[in-house]
Amino acid sequence: RRVRGELDKNMSLEDLEKHLLNPINITAAAQAAFKEADKDNSGYLDRSEVKFVLENSVLTGVQPDVVDDALIDQFFQEFDKDKNGKISSDEFVPFVLQILKAVVEIVKALHNVG
Repeated sequence: RRVRGELDKNMSLEDLEKHLLNPINITAAAQAAFKEADKDNSGYLDRSEVKFVLENSVLTGVQPDVVDDALIDQFFQEFDKDKNGKISSDEFVPFVLQILKAVVEIVKALHNVG
């Protein structure tokens, strides 16, 4: 028996997209990723923790050796909405949403190829 909200390899593309882009799943994914990245348990991500996220998130499409200050600055410009120099868990959600949207597009593209 399948647990509600669990991914199923037989899901249709439409159901997969609904599952991945469901606000509850986005929030859960963001909270889990944020907790892993918040190494000092401060409740915020500083520059070094954002660098860790960018270097270790395969789905960002960023090669670890190109994560430099300019890329981190760009991340903060886009996601640090209150401009306090750190990323809150709420500010992190749109980043995770971008990744999940990219996953959906990749799956759709792979489905169209196969």
